Amino acid sequence: MSELINNRDKRVADLKRIVRKLHEGVSPDAVREELKRVVRECDSGEIAAMETQLMDEEGIPVEQVMGMCDLHSDVVRDILTEREHGEIPSGHPVDIFKRENEALREVIGDFQLELKRLAGDGEAEDCAEVYGGVRELFNQLMDIDKHYARKENLLFAMLEKYGITGPSKVMWGIDDQIRGKLKELGEKLTKTNADDREGWKVIAKTIAFPALMMIEKMVEKEENILLPMALETLTAAEWGEIWEQSPRFGWCLIEADGEYVAPKPVQREISDRVKVQLKIAGIALDEITEATDKLLAEKKQQKQMIDEEIKSGKRVVFPTGSLSFEQLKIIFENIPVHLTFVDA
Repeated sequence: MSELINNRDKRVADLKRIVRKLHEGVSPDAVREELKRVVRECDSGEIAAMETQLMDEEGIPVEQVMGMCDLHSDVVRDILTEREHGEIPSGHPVDIFKRENEALREVIGDFQLELKRLAGDGEAEDCAEVYGGVRELFNQLMDIDKHYARKENLLFAMLEKYGITGPSKVMWGIDDQIRGKLKELGEKLTKTNADDREGWKVIAKTIAFPALMMIEKMVEKEENILLPMALETLTAAEWGEIWEQSPRFGWCLIEADGEYVAPKPVQREISDRVKVQLKIAGIALDEITEATDKLLAEKKQQKQMIDEEIKSGKRVVFPTGSLSFEQLKIIFENIPVHLTFVDA
């Protein structure tokens, strides 16, 4: 066992050493063979451990690791895609993430083609018609925030219970960069005339295509590192919890149907010893069952009410939960500071 642990530590150390070389400017081709050798022997969890150690133990800022992330993922992508991860039932949270990624790939491909048409690549086009198509595809692409919100607030939160924080910090940072690029692209879409071909060429080159490339690389990171690692780490009950909470964030470009059913919570049997103690204390088992059922019913009703308020926009969702506007009002009225909002 100690030998296996030592081998794992050595592989993580080798990964860190190679990724540092990439960050220092060494060509990916110069370390590709060495990285292939190491990656073929390690799993996605060890790649995640490498990122975590770079940040938590060596103090490398998350922004720098985000920069390294694209470099080392480019090198290991072909190796990781060779691996089989087993069958996933349709409708399982991982299956939904993958189906959303496939839908995103299709939208990205169509968006690139339409944007090239708008920028004037090829024969003259009806600019207004092509522009309308670009706007529609952009609206579809913005559905990606639902995908990222579920990943960040549910999957990352569950992985962090196991001390897996590297992918969360790095990927969340890149997700925010993508959101920023898409916001910038949306502003250009509303301010640029449909027939401004030169303007669209600049937008495509400097904003749109870089943003689409970032999304495609994030898809690869999710499918080759994050999701396999999560499958190796989380229990069936934890996947069930993710599935139960997912609808409040919504789905990206697809309907979340399938055969997957979240496992029911395990019912613990009351031991004979406890039954005797309850009897001596004068407490009937049916009293406990009735109280438990009442509590579960109240919690279910409360959850339904919260979900309805979230859907209707009456609650604000945070990474660790949600608050109603009335609760927020009470908080701001009672905190011992005075807040002034400028240009809010």
